[in-house]
Amino acid sequence: MAGLSTAAYLFGQTAGNLTFGLLADRFGHKLPLELSGLAAGLAFGLAWLAPAPEWYYLVFVLLGIAMGAIIVSGILILLEFRGPERRPTYAGLGNTAVGITSMVAPLLGAVLATWSYSLLFAVGAVINLIALLAMHWWVKEPRWARERVSKLASKQVCE
Repeated sequence: MAGLSTAAYLFGQTAGNLTFGLLADRFGHKLPLELSGLAAGLAFGLAWLAPAPEWYYLVFVLLGIAMGAIIVSGILILLEFRGPERRPTYAGLGNTAVGITSMVAPLLGAVLATWSYSLLFAVGAVINLIALLAMHWWVKEPRWARERVSKLASKQVCE
């Protein structure tokens, strides 16, 4: 079962890397990260409500898909928010936030798991849904926002 779960995860990650790489090249990095949040939310929701253990293979595929987007777009979106002079700052802040979250989340997950695995998976689904909504409504795709600013600036210079 461990081998099949790992294979399912790697299959999802491979599919995610390939698919989200193409999407990121064409549409920017925000869309892959939104789809990653959706895949992770579905994975946690399915883990919470799975009617049989065999459903966990799909959970691992969905988590692999989510990780594919994070690998492809997670740090690269940060590098598009500002010009080259600010990239080290954005990369540092982004990696610090990920590091702190990566340290605290397993501890909170362990506490929730001692109470109930269903609670752990439900909280994971809700957190991913909140992250997806926050990404969708509050984050502007930096690639297209920067192009709009450049067009407005060149239009004002010409006038």
